[in-house]
Amino acid sequence: MDTMTLAVAGVAALAIVLIAVGIASSGNSGISDRLERYASGKTDAPKASPGQGPISDLIAQSAAMANLNKVVEQRDFGANLQRELARADLKLKPSEFLFIWGGSIVGVPVLMFIFSFVFPALGNPLALLIGALIGFFLPRFWLNRRKNGRLNAFNKQLPDTITLIAHALRAGSSFLQAIELVVREARPPISTEFSRVIREVNLGLPFDQALENMVRRVRSDDLELMATAISIQHQVGGNLAEILDSIAYTIRERVRIKGEIRTLTAQQRLSGYVVGFLPIGLAGFLFVAAPGFMDPMFDNPPGIIGLPAGVIILAIGGFMM
Repeated sequence: MDTMTLAVAGVAALAIVLIAVGIASSGNSGISDRLERYASGKTDAPKASPGQGPISDLIAQSAAMANLNKVVEQRDFGANLQRELARADLKLKPSEFLFIWGGSIVGVPVLMFIFSFVFPALGNPLALLIGALIGFFLPRFWLNRRKNGRLNAFNKQLPDTITLIAHALRAGSSFLQAIELVVREARPPISTEFSRVIREVNLGLPFDQALENMVRRVRSDDLELMATAISIQHQVGGNLAEILDSIAYTIRERVRIKGEIRTLTAQQRLSGYVVGFLPIGLAGFLFVAAPGFMDPMFDNPPGIIGLPAGVIILAIGGFMM
C-alpha cells in the first residue's frame, strides 16, 4: 500500500511539472520558426526555443503531439478552439491547450488525493469525481476569463481610438496612416489588433477583408459598427471623420449606461451570488471539517430506486437551485 501511494505521488508530481512547464513555455512559442515553416512549405514540427528546457523539447518533438496537431487542426472543433485562443491572445496551438486541459482533469484529483493525507475527506471517491469536474471546467474558465478581459479592455479603448482616427483624418492623413498612428500611440489590445490589419494589408490583402478579419477575431459589437460604417463610406463616400465621431459618441453613451446599470444592480447581483453559493460552500466546509457528518446522506437503506435517499435529495436540491 505504501509503495502504491509513493508511485501515485510520483506520477502526480510529474504531471504537475509537465503542466507548469507547458504553461510557462507558452509565451515563448517559436513564432518565427512557425512562420519560416509555413513560408517554406515544410510540415515538420517546429523546434522549441533554447530557453524552453529538455521537457518542453521532448513535448514539442514528440510524434504523438505532431499527429495530434494535424488531427485537431483538421476538425471544426480545432478551428473554433484556435479562434478562441486568438481572441484570448494565448500563444498556444489547439493541441497544446488540449494537452493542458487533459493535465488539469487528471492533475486536480491527484492533488486532492495527495492532500487527503492531511484532510482525509479529500480522498473520498465523490470528492475525487468533483475534483475531476473542476479540472474539466478550469481551463475553459481560464480561457473565457482571458477572452472576456481582453474584449472589455478593447471596448474601453475603442471610443478614444475612433476619436484619434477621426482627428488624424481631419489633419489630412489617409485611413491607413491614421491606423498606423493608432498602432504607435495606443496600448494593447488595440495596438495589437490594428497592427495585424496593417500587416495583412502590406501582404496584399484588401483593406475591407483585413478589417473583417479583425472583427471576426475580436467579436466586438462596437468594432463591428465601426467596420460597417467604414465599409459603407468606402462604397458611397461621405465625411468619414464625422461618422466616426458619431460612432464614438454612441459607444461612450452605451458604456456609460452599462456602468450605471451595473452600479444600480450591484447589491442584487451580490445577494444572488451569496444565496447561490452559500449551500455549496457550507457543504464543502462540513465535508472537510467533519467528514463523518454527512455520512448518513450516503447510507443505503434508506434508498430510492436503488440509490441512497440522501443522494437523490441532493440531486433534486441541486436541480432546483
